[in-house]
Amino acid sequence: MKKLILLKFLLINSVLSFSQTTNNPDSVCVNSNSEIYWITPNIGSSYIWEIDPNIGVNSTNYDPITNIFTVDWFGVASGLYIDAITVTEIDSNNCEGEVTLNVRVLDLPSPPLALDVVICENNSIPPLTATGLGDITWYDSNGNQVHVGSVFNTPHTLPGTYTYSVSDEVNGCEGPTATVSLTINNTTTGVDVQIACDSYTWIDGNTYTASNNTATHTLTNSLGCDSVVTLDLIITNTPAAPLASTVNSCENNLIDPLTATGLGVLSWFDSTGIQVFSGSPFNTGLNAPGVYTFTVFDNLNGCISNGTQVDLIIFTTPNPGPIQHN
Repeated sequence: MKKLILLKFLLINSVLSFSQTTNNPDSVCVNSNSEIYWITPNIGSSYIWEIDPNIGVNSTNYDPITNIFTVDWFGVASGLYIDAITVTEIDSNNCEGEVTLNVRVLDLPSPPLALDVVICENNSIPPLTATGLGDITWYDSNGNQVHVGSVFNTPHTLPGTYTYSVSDEVNGCEGPTATVSLTINNTTTGVDVQIACDSYTWIDGNTYTASNNTATHTLTNSLGCDSVVTLDLIITNTPAAPLASTVNSCENNLIDPLTATGLGVLSWFDSTGIQVFSGSPFNTGLNAPGVYTFTVFDNLNGCISNGTQVDLIIFTTPNPGPIQHN
């Protein structure tokens, strides 16, 4: 910040007097490190710049060519410093005049109060807001100023996390920044594939008796956003019990197979419940006389019918006995 000190001299009885027309006191911010002061020089005059050593200024620099005095106020405590800077002018008559400048070192404001925003995509994106004592300024993650004001409507609509810094400025002093983020979370979609027999009760509470690939239901995902599920349901009606008949055979003859008809895959089970064959016809391999009971089921897309009992009866071959002759 460039400061101008104007000097006006009057020569009375060889004693130099002056009046000061600059703002007094001047103000700087805590930890300012390159504050520039200057006066408009008079022809033939030289100048001596001094700063009160009791203030504890880190460093100063005077350029006699430009008549610019630079002060590093870093580390100086806030407060009002009387006669902080003194400028002495020595004119061509070797007369001296002096002017002083009071300096007030201002505290920096605290970071503004700002809260992160988390929202789900496809909703109205709320602005970021910050509260401070002065002028609020927003910066993007690259340090570029993007907005001035307490309410900042960001340009973001896509999922992601967007980080900003925000500062408060009071009396020309900009304080440290607070970090604020806008997080836009994903909504999710999915397909629930189901295969059922006759009917199916889905997560929406409805019972479906026919195939369906249009029903949807909205859940909440791990991020707290909508998760839209679409049903892909195949309903198969359970087939009727297979058609089959008892088979009668005689021992020592060719034993006829068991047969059945149905809509799907036929499965045969013995009397102990063990599956012994799949398909039709079913050659049992049995030939000893007796009654053999099987049960056959029809399996259509995983939907299993009621069973049909099928008996294989193998009769004993009659023995007429010996032929006798007188």
